Amino acid sequence: METRTAGVVVKAEELLAFCRETLVRAGLDDSGAETVAQSLVEADLRGIATHGVARLWLYERRVRAGLIRPKPNMELVRTGPATASLRGAHGAGQVVGARGMSEAIALAGEAGVGCVAVTESNHFGIASFFSMKAIRHEMIGVALCHSDSLVAP
Repeated sequence: METRTAGVVVKAEELLAFCRETLVRAGLDDSGAETVAQSLVEADLRGIATHGVARLWLYERRVRAGLIRPKPNMELVRTGPATASLRGAHGAGQVVGARGMSEAIALAGEAGVGCVAVTESNHFGIASFFSMKAIRHEMIGVALCHSDSLVAP
């Protein structure tokens, strides 16, 4: 697949590799960099440029400044048969969000529905990146996040 930015066509695989390498150099581990890079490239492929690779510089800067922890010590607490809370420990939003969705899918496998509330996270990009993960398990996924009061509903 390809993505088009300002009239330039870039192969998705090349863009993914560039994003991943940039994030690893900033301090994310390979797994975290892969997850964030996939989210950014997927956003561009879906035509959501506001949450795509244009944000790479912001994530890189936040990792280098210590605002995004490269290896967060996340903590999951079961709060009920189908619910849990995940403390993201200020990790990359995509990394924390992916863990939250994985846990929700596991809960749904046990209880028929799963809901995970996430705290201490960062901007997580496009919500569909997470909700689409449920499809692979023949489930319906919903991903939501809060927003600053500057963003119109």
